[in-house]
Amino acid sequence: KRVRQALNYAIDKQAILDSLLQGQGRLLSGQILRKEQIGFDPAVKDYPYDPAKAKALLAEAGFPNGLTITFKFPTGRYAQDREVAEAVAGMLAEVGVKAEMVSLEAGEFLRQLSARELAPMGFVGLAPADDPDPQWAQYRSDWRYSYLANPEIDKLIDAGAQEVDPVKRAEIYKKAAQIMHDEASVLFLYQAVDLYGVTDRVKDFLPRGDQRWTLYGMSMA
Repeated sequence: KRVRQALNYAIDKQAILDSLLQGQGRLLSGQILRKEQIGFDPAVKDYPYDPAKAKALLAEAGFPNGLTITFKFPTGRYAQDREVAEAVAGMLAEVGVKAEMVSLEAGEFLRQLSARELAPMGFVGLAPADDPDPQWAQYRSDWRYSYLANPEIDKLIDAGAQEVDPVKRAEIYKKAAQIMHDEASVLFLYQAVDLYGVTDRVKDFLPRGDQRWTLYGMSMA
């Protein structure tokens, strides 16, 4: 846990967003839901960039001289994926964590993702529907791509999927978010922005946040 927390403190996520994505995105606020989704908790804050804190946590965890970790990432799947991965590796190196980088083409990346071979650290982007359940369900221990095994979070995911009262449902997801934040189950980075180039001939094109395409109502002039 302290190692995972240290990795979060070691990364200057705002610098990555500004320098590699031209500010096109926003930080994840230390949780997996976006602020527009049910269950987003404004009380949960992102891990600040604090290399000294990262080094202290690594020392407490028994790695005063740092450690080496395999870091797998795709090339050509996400915007600036290689560059972001290189930036993350460089920042980890500053606190004594040597990331052995393994670049994967998209097909092999998807194979290893589904086979759960990206451990101990991999760069993954998700684009679920706006309802919070499809996002949280991807972290349930029995989901085919999940690298997380936390019985308490599993119970909250199930409870959130079954609750019909939006207020109670939001509280369930807030509890899950606090647990995931404290456990530092993932290295929280950013929510990217999808950029579309659309000709004036296309009418009524409405992009979706989950990157799925629905052509209903569209027309070509």
